[in-house]
Amino acid sequence: MNIALNHAVGRSRRAARRQQSSTQQASDPSRLTRRLLFSAGFCSSLGGVGVVADGLTTTNALFAGGMLAILVVIQLVRPRRRQAAAPTHSGPQAYAGALIRGGLFGLIFAVGIALLAPLTYYLPTPESWIDRDRAAVEQTLATLVAAGDFEAAADVVEKRLAGKLSKKWRGELEQRHIDLFVSAGEAAQTPEERAAHWKRAAAVAAEYGHDDRLPRALLAAVDARQMHQQAASRFALQRDRRWQDFITAVSRVMPPAARDAVLRTIETSVPKEYQPTGLSQAIVDNLLAWAEGTVPLSERAERLRAVIAECAKRKISPKVAQLQLAAVLQELERQAPVVLIAGTSVQLKAVRSENHPAIAYDVAIASAARLPLENLAGKDFVVHDAERRRVTCEIMPSIYATGSDQSVVVMLDHSPSTELVRNSANSGVTAMISAAPRGTQFRVLAFHEDVVAVTDWTDRLADIDSRLRTFKTTGSRTSIGRAMTVGVAELAQRPGSRLLVLFTDGKETTGEIVKSNELIAACRQKSIRVLTIGLENPDLDEALLAELAAGTGGKYYAASRQEQLVDQFRSLPLKQSTPVYRVALLASPAIQWPLELAIGRGPHAARVNLPQATPQR
Repeated sequence: MNIALNHAVGRSRRAARRQQSSTQQASDPSRLTRRLLFSAGFCSSLGGVGVVADGLTTTNALFAGGMLAILVVIQLVRPRRRQAAAPTHSGPQAYAGALIRGGLFGLIFAVGIALLAPLTYYLPTPESWIDRDRAAVEQTLATLVAAGDFEAAADVVEKRLAGKLSKKWRGELEQRHIDLFVSAGEAAQTPEERAAHWKRAAAVAAEYGHDDRLPRALLAAVDARQMHQQAASRFALQRDRRWQDFITAVSRVMPPAARDAVLRTIETSVPKEYQPTGLSQAIVDNLLAWAEGTVPLSERAERLRAVIAECAKRKISPKVAQLQLAAVLQELERQAPVVLIAGTSVQLKAVRSENHPAIAYDVAIASAARLPLENLAGKDFVVHDAERRRVTCEIMPSIYATGSDQSVVVMLDHSPSTELVRNSANSGVTAMISAAPRGTQFRVLAFHEDVVAVTDWTDRLADIDSRLRTFKTTGSRTSIGRAMTVGVAELAQRPGSRLLVLFTDGKETTGEIVKSNELIAACRQKSIRVLTIGLENPDLDEALLAELAAGTGGKYYAASRQEQLVDQFRSLPLKQSTPVYRVALLASPAIQWPLELAIGRGPHAARVNLPQATPQR
């Protein structure tokens, strides 16, 4: 009970003190004055800071005045509570202190606002929330504009304008929409596309209430340009029609050369604006027709080259002229004489004048390998007289039979391995000589590690057969290289055609290397043909025999057994027929002798003089 009584007494005392303090404050006007001076100092300090930071502006004045009004109202309606009676402070010092404290608190408040101001940038605003996709849209528009796709950029803007966005950004996007259609029109390729884009820009500007003078002016310029182009096209059509009639009339009465001169005169004399639009093409077409009408292929090729050069100068496609030139060059190549290779030789074999004034010349042509060239045509032969005038002639293939001016060296292998087959080889030589043309000269040599003469040069079969029966020599090795060298030396000074026949059953056993390339070259230089016969056995060097024969225009013959030797010797082609070309012409008084026959072309073309033939009686 005492505790409750004490609490009740305490509450009564506190209520009495509050009532006394309120009465005292209401009756103390100096406290209110100090608070008002504090508020005035606070607002003055805050306004002074604003003037120093931003200048004397209406915003700063209104802000300071508004703060002062708010603080005055707060002080007037603020409740007055005190725990105990406070002494009364009045006088100038109290008022100045209140004013100074207000100014200090104003400075502190301004500094706090300045420190907290950057945080306001991170606070969301209604405008930034509505335009939150602005950065992405601007990036998309920049990419499309950089790529030149203005229509796609306009579609992006149109879709975004259909949504919710701030008033400021909407105005910018509307102007961007108009500008994109203008840019799309400027990038268009045809006048129709440009006009369509600029019409859309004008319509969009009218819809948004923006200035549409730029797209309207661009549309007016397009319309004016189209009208000018239509007028120019009508003028050009009439001009070209008149020029075409004129050129057609000229083409009917003038050859290509005169027509070319007229066209070039029009090009150089008539002002450019009055010239026909297809004048350059007409000049090229006339040159092409001129070339097509030229009969000599070489001259036609030159004219086509001139057409190609004219096309390059006038920037016209030369494809037609190039195709025609390729066909002409191909035909010229087909008709041109053949290109002969190095080493080709030509030899006049016979002159036939039985049917004078018709004269026939038999000409043999051989390759570097001494093989006859049998694939030549009439175009490959040209005959000129002494004044370099071409003589008409006829070329036909023929055969020239070799006469008695033939020398043959027979090389017989007399190494120890051939002892059992020598009689067969001797019989084969006798059979070969008996079948040879009359007058053919023979010389028989035997070889082992050395070369020994069996007979001297003779055409008597009995002498050769007798000498073969009694001849004997000894040796232990085989020297094919030395045998070939001696045989070439024996034939080198012989007249007429030369033939070397070599028989062996083995290979080089002296240790020396057979230089087949040098031997073949020596035979070609001396026009020696080599025929080789080999008796087949494991020691036979068939590759060497075949190489020596093929390299000189001859042939390799293989005998599988001893009995075949006679047949192989008898089958050797001593009765040689040479393929020749017969050049037939008519002798006339207009021909200036001597004549020159040129075969083929190029640096290795073959030439031979054709002598004047007298009529035979």
